[in-house]
Amino acid sequence: TGNGLTAGAYVNEIESSRITLQKTASTSTAFANYAIGSVTLGVQMANTDRGVIGAAEAATTAKTVAAATGEFETQKMSIAFAVNDDLSISYGRLTETYDAQDNAATAIADVEMESDSYQVAYSMGAMSISAYHTSTDNPGWDSDATSQDINEIALNFAF
Repeated sequence: TGNGLTAGAYVNEIESSRITLQKTASTSTAFANYAIGSVTLGVQMANTDRGVIGAAEAATTAKTVAAATGEFETQKMSIAFAVNDDLSISYGRLTETYDAQDNAATAIADVEMESDSYQVAYSMGAMSISAYHTSTDNPGWDSDATSQDINEIALNFAF
């Protein structure tokens, strides 16, 4: 892979004929990756509104993108460093904001789900070992959910 900038964007909008049940659904994303030498930087911004109409979910309730009545805004950034041909390390940060879009006098607060992830990978011939640690605050866009930490180590052999 060479040096330079790679960028792209995507927009999708779907109008529903069931006007009483849904509003226009939309998804959009834009990204940019910049590589120079052994370092790659990446950023991405996205927005998803499934077009579902209903009562706004409380900040302390878990949500899913498929059923939520609000809008999800995503911001991602990452940096990767290839130490050599066999070893690479990377870091990524993800912030996803749920906006209830309730427009009420007692508006429901936005909920930010934030994740930080550290990765390392090493390969030697037909063997590779990789590990990561990911920490997530407010999982499921639930402001009173317990933070989650996930660790994994994987060993792979190719025959």
